[in-house]
Amino acid sequence: MSSGRLQRSVADLIVANKADINASWLDSIKNQAGQRTLDLIGAEKLEFETTALLDAFAIAFSAENYTDISAPEFADSIRLLNVLSASRAELGFTPSETATSVLSLKDALLKTLQSEFQDDSEILHHHIIVMNKVIDQLALVTFESFTRFRETVITEQ
Repeated sequence: MSSGRLQRSVADLIVANKADINASWLDSIKNQAGQRTLDLIGAEKLEFETTALLDAFAIAFSAENYTDISAPEFADSIRLLNVLSASRAELGFTPSETATSVLSLKDALLKTLQSEFQDDSEILHHHIIVMNKVIDQLALVTFESFTRFRETVITEQ
């Protein structure tokens, strides 16, 4: 790999392109087939959530730890995803809708990665793999958190 271009990490790209990534992520969430997001929460709240998550994800990605989301750099991301999952469960979302909203970040980040590394397919491939591993794990957090929250509500009833 060309080490010069590889120095620009996913975290760097998130920070440098935050507004564009967030706009693309919001569009992706809003345009998913069968998506009820804007029916159940407002556009303003959705934008607040995605912005906060992008900030937390940038911190998590900056450690370049792509295998252990229990590490301290992921604490804020996990906390925000737990809050998001509980909120979505209360609003009547399904676990799949909740996880899919996180997974849709891949499309937004992919556009940024392709733009940044279009001339170096090896580095692009590396960053896509990194992004997929982390976002997949984070989407699973939402699914597990959503399920735990729903079980707690059912038990309390």
